[in-house]
Amino acid sequence: MPEKEEQLEDGIWKKFLRKRWKMSILIVIGIVVAAIGAFLVFLRFADDAQATTLAPATLGNWSVGTAVAFMLRLIFWEFIIIGIPVIAVAIVIYSQWWLFLPEEEREEYKGEPKKRGLRTGTTAGSGGGFFSFLTWIAWLVIVYTQGKWDLELQLWTFNDLISTWIWALIGILIICGFPMALFVIYWLRRELKEES
Repeated sequence: MPEKEEQLEDGIWKKFLRKRWKMSILIVIGIVVAAIGAFLVFLRFADDAQATTLAPATLGNWSVGTAVAFMLRLIFWEFIIIGIPVIAVAIVIYSQWWLFLPEEEREEYKGEPKKRGLRTGTTAGSGGGFFSFLTWIAWLVIVYTQGKWDLELQLWTFNDLISTWIWALIGILIICGFPMALFVIYWLRRELKEES
C-alpha cells in the first residue's frame, strides 16, 4: 500500500514538472544564484576576517574559540546578506504563482505529506546528522570545560583530540541512550501485551 501511495505522489510531481517546467527552471536558477551568492559572501568574509584579525592567518594559531566565533559570524552574515532576501523573494514568487494555479491543480498538490516509515527506505540515515550535531555540541562543551577553548590548535596533541571526541560520544550515548532504552522497553512490553 505505501508503495502505491509513493508512486502516486511521484506521479503528481512528475506531472508538475512536465506541466510547470518554467517554474521548475526558475527554482533551479534561484538555487544556483543563491549558492553562488553564498560562496561569494564566504570568500569576502574570509578575507575580511583575516584583515580584521577575527581569524588568525595561519591555521596553527586557530583555537576552538576562534573557529566557533568565525562560524557563528559567517552564519549571521550569510543569513543577513543571502538568507533573508532569498526567503523574501521565494515567499513572494511562490505566493503569487500559487494564486494563479487553477483550483483543481492546487487541490492535487495540497494535503499533508505522506508519512513514510522505515520500511520504504526513505528515512534511512535521517537521524545521523542530528546525532553528529549533538556530538559536536557535546565536544564543544567538553573542550570549554577542560580549558582548551582558547588553546591554539598547534598545541593540541592527537590524544587530546581523540579523548575529547570519545568523551563527547560517551556523553551523548549516556544522555540519549537512557531514554532510548526506556522507549525500547516500553515498546517491547506493549508489543508483548498486544500479542497475548
